[in-house]
Amino acid sequence: MRRLKLARFLFILAKVLPKKFKYHIDEAQRHPFFIIGSGRNGSTLLNKMLNQQSELFLPSEQYFLGPSILKFGFSNYSSWQHLASLMVSPLLSSLGRHTWDDFEGDQLLQEVLELPKKNRTFQNLIDIIFRHHSQYGKRKLWGDSTPLNLVYFPEIRYVFPKSKYIFLLRDGRDVVASFKKGGEEAFDELAQIHYGISRWNMSAKTFRKYERSSNTILVRYEDVVSNPQKELRRISAFLDVTYEEKMLHYYENQPSVSLYRQGHYQGLAEPVHTRSIGHWRSILTDQEIEACHHSMRANLSYFGYKLD
Repeated sequence: MRRLKLARFLFILAKVLPKKFKYHIDEAQRHPFFIIGSGRNGSTLLNKMLNQQSELFLPSEQYFLGPSILKFGFSNYSSWQHLASLMVSPLLSSLGRHTWDDFEGDQLLQEVLELPKKNRTFQNLIDIIFRHHSQYGKRKLWGDSTPLNLVYFPEIRYVFPKSKYIFLLRDGRDVVASFKKGGEEAFDELAQIHYGISRWNMSAKTFRKYERSSNTILVRYEDVVSNPQKELRRISAFLDVTYEEKMLHYYENQPSVSLYRQGHYQGLAEPVHTRSIGHWRSILTDQEIEACHHSMRANLSYFGYKLD
């Protein structure tokens, strides 16, 4: 976290210095959307639901976007060839480390290098990467639901000022319980109660900071699983796409993504249900529940979650 704070400070400093290449241009035609949240908040479920819509594409989780924004700022003094290579290298099969299956990153560098000078921006570079995904096809719009994006939200919002942001919120106690149940092998330090609490509070505070923005909406996990058609219609309207009934039947179209074969994604193979609402009562100890209420009280109350 200290390294991120230092990188963020340098990023802020770099924004006021002269740049060779811009982060974005106002006339960009494509503006992606982002699902933002703590993780264990239903983001993968919503990802799969929206992926059934004919015009939308959301890949599985990635880990390069946030760090790449910072690297772009630090290296903006160099040539486009060097900068493009630096941005694309995490996706190269020989060098990179990402979770996208069937992604031939080695073929996209040439397309990035051939961008006209006026279009050489970070936003266009990322747009090419996402559209290069083998499953993008003829979709109209791409989005991303990676939980780690929450940590880099200020930077993502700076780079994509005209994008739309869906904050997906779940009862913080259920989030903490889900991290705990998954264990450190799956979620590292977030499986520890105090780290899980901190991540959920970060998501709640971030939404509260931007909730008045016209390009931001709040969606509750509990509403998605209790009345999925209503919420999917609302989200579709927000994204300016047509609601399609097949979005409810996401479980009939299982993606061949290795990430989703992990144990904590088992529920994605069945119809939406409400069984996970309130499961914190059977997973957390009394001491852990007390810790949640002590640290989350203000945000739980703000979003209408009862302290019982």
